[in-house]
Amino acid sequence: MIAISTAFSTAQVAIQRGDKTLFRELDANCKHSENLLRVIDEMLDKLNLSIKDEDEFAVVVGTGSFTGLRIGIATVKGLCAGLGKGRVIPLSSLDLIAYSFVKRNKVEKDFVVVMDALSGLRFVCKYDRLGNIISQPALVKAEEVEAMPQQKVTAEEHLPYTKTQLTCEDLLEFAVKNREKSIDYHEVTPLYLRKSQAEVGLEEKMLKKS
Repeated sequence: MIAISTAFSTAQVAIQRGDKTLFRELDANCKHSENLLRVIDEMLDKLNLSIKDEDEFAVVVGTGSFTGLRIGIATVKGLCAGLGKGRVIPLSSLDLIAYSFVKRNKVEKDFVVVMDALSGLRFVCKYDRLGNIISQPALVKAEEVEAMPQQKVTAEEHLPYTKTQLTCEDLLEFAVKNREKSIDYHEVTPLYLRKSQAEVGLEEKMLKKS
């Protein structure tokens, strides 16, 4: 399996085949679009593996950075297209954060995972103490998050909530846990809860013309 996350400023790659496992992170200053395929090639070479033998992938499909998500998904779909095969496990970034939090803490109550959506907005999703989802992901105003009674959890350093650190090990474990949700690579699409700035700008221009 090759698992990829580009939903956050730090990209993560995990490769596992049999008893061979390798992890790699690309820091926030790296250009994911330029380095992701190169890093995967380097990892496979280090493990003495060939991409031709791979048929299982996992990728975080959202929510998160529009550009980041597209890079991760395009990379996985491109690899599958080149191979002419491939099953992909689509992963939620919010669910991944919840998994990481429950894994590292003794959680006794429901909690809310929060991600920054910029412009005073937040992506949120509620979970029970075991990390099971109990509400659909939503886009809300930052002040609405503050009014929520549950503990707030995030993986983003700049948000003023309880922090959980996402690791490559978390990514791989979560992907394996969700193996039964794999789909054909043609079906993989990003999970967006809001329109991109480009889409908003285009709609505004069209309205002005009408």
